[in-house]
Amino acid sequence: MYSKGIIPEKSKNYVNNLKSKPLKTHEVPIIAMILVAREPEKWIKKINSKFFSRPDILEVIKEAIKNEEEPSYAVYEHDSKIYEQIIDAGVEVNNPIHEAKVVEIYIKGLQKQIREELNKLLEQGNNKEAQKLLEDLNQIKGIKPITAKELMETEYPPPSWIVPDLIPQGLIIMAGKPKIGKSWIALHIAHRISIGKPVFLAQDKDGNDKFKPNVSKVLYFGLEDSERRLQDRLRKIAWQEETSDNLLMLTTLEKLDRGGYETLEGLITEYDLKFIIIDTYGRVKPIGRNSTKYEQEVATLEGLQKLAHKYDISIMLIHHTRKNVKDIDDVFDSVHGSIGIQGTADQIMILERARTDNKLKLKITGRDIPETSLILNSEINESIAGFYYIGPEEEVLMHETRKEIIELLKQEGKLKTKQIAQTLGMKYNTAKQTLYRMLKDRQIKRNENYEYYVD
Repeated sequence: MYSKGIIPEKSKNYVNNLKSKPLKTHEVPIIAMILVAREPEKWIKKINSKFFSRPDILEVIKEAIKNEEEPSYAVYEHDSKIYEQIIDAGVEVNNPIHEAKVVEIYIKGLQKQIREELNKLLEQGNNKEAQKLLEDLNQIKGIKPITAKELMETEYPPPSWIVPDLIPQGLIIMAGKPKIGKSWIALHIAHRISIGKPVFLAQDKDGNDKFKPNVSKVLYFGLEDSERRLQDRLRKIAWQEETSDNLLMLTTLEKLDRGGYETLEGLITEYDLKFIIIDTYGRVKPIGRNSTKYEQEVATLEGLQKLAHKYDISIMLIHHTRKNVKDIDDVFDSVHGSIGIQGTADQIMILERARTDNKLKLKITGRDIPETSLILNSEINESIAGFYYIGPEEEVLMHETRKEIIELLKQEGKLKTKQIAQTLGMKYNTAKQTLYRMLKDRQIKRNENYEYYVD
């Protein structure tokens, strides 16, 4: 649509580095003008034109667009002194990432200008004009309360799921002790989503597929691995299955506050990603400075959460649990770091060893899923790395516990509740309830001395 005009060599380099180059302060108002000039209906609501510092430039840009000319070259002819500031900015705003960034920065600038003018009006006692400015500020910030009636009458779509009943849209933390298998499970999940097969090869009691995703683009950041190690792991995870071009991998990512957010957003839009795994969170977490640990944690995770909600995707961070968790009542409080993590994340998953060999316990809590705990069978050897869904913890462990009790009674003979609980390392009340159910199901017997036994 636009003639290319004269674009110096340094302008070409500037355009080529747009994704990684942060916007300069002087670029913001000029690019904002171009946005309004190009698509007034789209941008005029977000950017109030009466606060432009150079309305003459806006008119020049509008005229250039109308005549299908290069906007930046038209500005050069109008005022060559600011040409270097806005050279080829018309190309830059074609990038949706930068468009959003421009609006965000520019609106922040408008808010500052409005507040300064507001203070002057209040000092002058001009309350009427001050009220108008406050209304402008709220309009720019997009603040408009919804009434209770409007809320209840609005039909909202159901929660989005990357993997139904397992991985919702939003920010997810998967935490566990070192070397427990978090990276293996994360890559397993990524692979299964990329080929559209049930995660953990799960089936329900009727033999129907469970945790089955739609085929989606997935990006796995193996920040503690080399490509060779990722290849070895994926070969074992995929085993006899084909791998897919839907699974993308990287072994590097900047700290989030040093370009990481921009890199993620660029990759999301370029590859139409639906699921991102960052392994591990510690590798991209900003280095603390003046803020408290809680404030830093919340600010960091909010940035990722906003990205997830903006693009309706899921972002999973692989993280660690604390070393000493014996005195913690709630397992989800074992996540390493401040409580800002639990408060900000949309879902938390804790990976633990189950009481039986080769089994893992995946405890889950979140905004869109009731608290639950899954038991997985894990098999990692020289040729295969598999994870298989066994069932809900309560059902699986109840079955395993009953088997242990029966074996104990066969070996030791008649035992009371306290003796069984102590021998098997169970809580007294848990042992009492289990024995009552087993007695009711006629799996064991009890004599007049309240001793349990098997025939």
